[in-house]
Amino acid sequence: MHDGKNRDDWMMNSPIVELPSDLAGVVRTALGDRAIADVRLFKGGLSGAALYFFTHGDRPYVVRRGHPDRVARELACMRIASERGIAPKLFHTDESLGVAVMAYVNGDRHPRGPEHTARAARTLRQLHDGPAFEFESTPLETLRWVDGMIREKSGEGLSERIFAPVAVIAQATQAFATSAPCHADLNPSNLLDDGEQVYFIDWEAARMGDPYVDLAQLGVFYFPTPAMREALLEAYLG
Repeated sequence: MHDGKNRDDWMMNSPIVELPSDLAGVVRTALGDRAIADVRLFKGGLSGAALYFFTHGDRPYVVRRGHPDRVARELACMRIASERGIAPKLFHTDESLGVAVMAYVNGDRHPRGPEHTARAARTLRQLHDGPAFEFESTPLETLRWVDGMIREKSGEGLSERIFAPVAVIAQATQAFATSAPCHADLNPSNLLDDGEQVYFIDWEAARMGDPYVDLAQLGVFYFPTPAMREALLEAYLG
């Protein structure tokens, strides 16, 4: 994704590019034969997914091509999230190509204030209370998955010193931890707040897991002070 605070701010300075022909074909299947225009490439994040903004009939959309090894999980979880209004609206998916066509959300990535806290907590609660995902993994398995992604991109993974305490914590919490549909990658690139709703994007890591890991991620990345985290926890727990 990009580094700007607001997606439209970034869009103003991004060059026009050509949409790859296979993605253009998926877009026409999803939306019809009207002209595809104003195509711009978002900067990729850790996942390496290709993400394009475009207009079709003067309406804004996004088309995303996921990583082939992870796209089945991503699309399955994204469909559930979209149906619940947690992810941007999906118009079409093509698992054979790993492609999703979705609504464009012009959202702020770093809003502040009690209204944002309430919206973020509401979206997270909607996710955790929703239909189960097909995929499940333990915190240690998820960490190994992240390690694999980092090794794939940089050639060097996480320090082994990270894994031992995670294993100890996972074992200690196993007796009382619950399982719920989780996003599992709630970093600042993956939340958009349009002023009315917080949307989660980039569902590659989504799985069934401990919902308090999601809550902890959200607190670490978005709510840096104890008072802000307390407000988040109160909003989440109602």
